[in-house]
Amino acid sequence: SGSMREYHKFDIVKDIVQDFIDKRKHDKLALSIFADFAYVAIPLTYDKKSIKRLLKRIDVGVAGVKATALYEALFLSSNIFKNSHSKEKIAILLTDGMDNTRTIPLSVAIDTAKKYNIKVYTIGVGS
Repeated sequence: SGSMREYHKFDIVKDIVQDFIDKRKHDKLALSIFADFAYVAIPLTYDKKSIKRLLKRIDVGVAGVKATALYEALFLSSNIFKNSHSKEKIAILLTDGMDNTRTIPLSVAIDTAKKYNIKVYTIGVGS
C-alpha cells in the first residue's frame, strides 16, 4: 500500500526479500504482491534471477496504494501450492498493516493455508 513509502519501508522489504532469495539454494520460490488487490507475480520456480529482476522493478503502487489485501494475498499464495508435493511449504507475508479490503474472509485464507499444509510467517514492517 501507499504507506510502504513512509520511512523507505518498501526498499527495506525488498532488501530483506533479496537477501532471503540469495540464501535459498535449492528451494522453489514464488512472489505475490498485494495492496488494493493481490496477485501472483511469479509462480513457483527455481529461477531466482527472474524473481530478483522483477523485484527490482516493482514499486509501491503496482497493486494500488489505498488498501492492504492481506487475507487475499494469503489465499492466493496458498493456492500456489495446490499441486506442490514439497514436504515443506512456507508463506511469508511482509506487511505494514492489517487487512482492510474484506475481499477474502480471514477464515477462508487460513483454511486454504491449512488445506495445503502451509506454515505462514507474518513479518510486520514498522517505522
